[in-house]
Amino acid sequence: MVCPLDWGLGHAARMIPVIKLLIEAGTDVIVAADKGPLKLLNREFPQVQSVVFPGMEIKYCTRGSQAFAMFLQSPKFIASIRKENRFIQELIQKYEIDIVISDNRYGAYSGLVHSILVTHQLMLKMTRATKWMEKKIHHIIKSKVEKFDECWIPDYKDDQNLSGDLSHMFSLPSNAKFIGPLSRFTSCKHTDRTIDNYDIVAIISGPEPQRSQFEQILTHQLGESGIKSIIVRGKPGEKKDSMYPNLHIVDHMETQNLVSLLNSAKYVICRSGYSSVMDMFALHINAIMVPTPGQTEQEYLANHLQNKYGVLSCKQRDFDIENVLSLNDKCHLSFPTHNNHIAKNIIEELV
Repeated sequence: MVCPLDWGLGHAARMIPVIKLLIEAGTDVIVAADKGPLKLLNREFPQVQSVVFPGMEIKYCTRGSQAFAMFLQSPKFIASIRKENRFIQELIQKYEIDIVISDNRYGAYSGLVHSILVTHQLMLKMTRATKWMEKKIHHIIKSKVEKFDECWIPDYKDDQNLSGDLSHMFSLPSNAKFIGPLSRFTSCKHTDRTIDNYDIVAIISGPEPQRSQFEQILTHQLGESGIKSIIVRGKPGEKKDSMYPNLHIVDHMETQNLVSLLNSAKYVICRSGYSSVMDMFALHINAIMVPTPGQTEQEYLANHLQNKYGVLSCKQRDFDIENVLSLNDKCHLSFPTHNNHIAKNIIEELV
């Protein structure tokens, strides 16, 4: 049973290669998810059985630090973890599960079966004023992680990594394994299918209300620019029309079509969420990354990748399409070589 967190599509998207590898290894997979992630995985794997696994309703701030806002909601997190744990026990019994793979659902473990947590975030980046809390929160996270039999970290162990401090700053849990970056694009086959070419492809993801605010900024600026552009909204099942002749808007794209679209684009704009980072790394695309305001993890990743690998990042409030395109032309990407065999070997060994 594969259980991704339902905060945006990123956690579900990076489970796509895991599910593919599990199927290739001869296992029967059941997806347990909710909302957009469940829709995404149902579209990617129509042959795979699925079940609704309700998630926690989190309140995202419109201003300030999201990390601190989440810390204030910690009692709600604890209650949600307990609820998840009770529910996963029922699912294990009902569907006769042998292995549970949870992406950032800290309650999805059981002593009855082999339980695996997938996460890159072994510490929580805080603001300067609350930085003193990072080590204390790390110890809390570590204690939760060690309730699982294994912790799979989707990154490399050495210095040529993508997550930086998030997985490498503090001591690792005793059950940790680095399995290499996970991207749904890794196993996509090269295709000569005809697809409309766009100069700019913008992928919008993440929580509300910032997702919609960023969409409004991009819609206006791309539409007024006259540049042939497309926005992929990351909202499966929801359609929206464009009022600009040069701008096409789609709710969602199948993985193979999205790969073709990204490879043919001159410029790509996306958030700096870790799943997006791994996707761009897999395709070696020098995307323009715009972190979600207040999300300290994304702000850290954007800065880390800019300093380490030359990726261009820009704050949402400063976003100006002409300026970022001009700066992006001067960037030189230097991502490390992608190794997609680590996860395959670990899953085969597990099965």
